[in-house]
Amino acid sequence: MENNHYSVESSIAGRNQFFMKVYGWMFGGLAISALVAYLFSTIPALYIAFFNFMTMTRGFGMWIIFIAQLGLVFVMRPNYEELGRPIRYIVSYCLYAALTGFTFFIVTQVYELGSIVQAFVSTCALFAGLSIVGFTTKKDLTSFGRQAMGALLGLIIASLINIFFFQSTVVELIMSAITLVIFIVLTMYDTQKLKNMYNYYEGQSALEGIAILGALELYLDFINIFLSILRLFGSRKN
Repeated sequence: MENNHYSVESSIAGRNQFFMKVYGWMFGGLAISALVAYLFSTIPALYIAFFNFMTMTRGFGMWIIFIAQLGLVFVMRPNYEELGRPIRYIVSYCLYAALTGFTFFIVTQVYELGSIVQAFVSTCALFAGLSIVGFTTKKDLTSFGRQAMGALLGLIIASLINIFFFQSTVVELIMSAITLVIFIVLTMYDTQKLKNMYNYYEGQSALEGIAILGALELYLDFINIFLSILRLFGSRKN
């Protein structure tokens, strides 16, 4: 009886430690993105270099950054034999977060600082609540997660059509609202999935790499919720 009691306590402690790593890496990624945005906003040489890059690429600079991020995601594809030695995942994740900093930098040029702060605080509160729900719910969220991923794929296609053909602000706002709903679902799903993965790999070195990959998923959930809230409720600079 006592052995079972200690076993349960050890499992809970290990799971808590695992999630502390996940959220530590997630917020570490956000800090890297914020630092890049701050440096490019406050150092004139970096500010000028970025806009020279955008001019040289004729406005396709962000697409180049996006493609680079896709490449990093490909590099981070799970490999069980390497999950216990996560250096590749750590480097790729940090580079991904740094590249996302350019998105944050553009946000600071478009939206009022007060709106950015309000959106960030709102996102933190919403994200915390969603994570708690995903962690504690007994309902299997797998089907919801799959539906959300399918909806996200359709949304990406619709966004590209709007960017290249319609360029409608109204459509953009509608898609921002849909994006918010999709990533609300994905945050709960990803949290539950990480909990299940810990239970499956408990005690194995693979959890080191899984923590990084999980941090990336939650990082992306957080970023998309933040940007959606900002687009829907943020005040733009004049």
